[in-house]
Amino acid sequence: MRSREVAIHSEYHQTDALDVESKFGPRSFDCVVAVDLIEHLEKPQGARLLEVMERVARRKVIVFTPNGFVPQAAYDDNPYQAHRSGWDVGEMRERGYRMWGVHGWKPLRGERGEPRWKPYRLWATLALWTQPLVERRPEHAFHLLC
Repeated sequence: MRSREVAIHSEYHQTDALDVESKFGPRSFDCVVAVDLIEHLEKPQGARLLEVMERVARRKVIVFTPNGFVPQAAYDDNPYQAHRSGWDVGEMRERGYRMWGVHGWKPLRGERGEPRWKPYRLWATLALWTQPLVERRPEHAFHLLC
């Protein structure tokens, strides 16, 4: 692990994200972050993860996830890469999250967030150009930053 080699942190812990509360307890961290994680869990486990994160955080919980269900199969011989749930603007707002749209207009991207059509560079650039349009309208974005 590169961060360990350059001594970025004084401690490292490897644990199941759903068990983090039993290891650290409530309000243990100022901020708890899950990047591209909850969509890999079944909906009940994802909701449980959000609850755990909300209890462990003192100040903020940050979640980055695709907007709604985005199909993704396992790849690289890793079954955990498959998407098992989707999270949308309405349900995240119900939980009290503020959101920003990220990675441009949703229809321009497909599985793994890649441009949907070729030439990829053209469509990736177009998605980038649509970013200002979806930032404050997250329901139209590919990813949600909650």
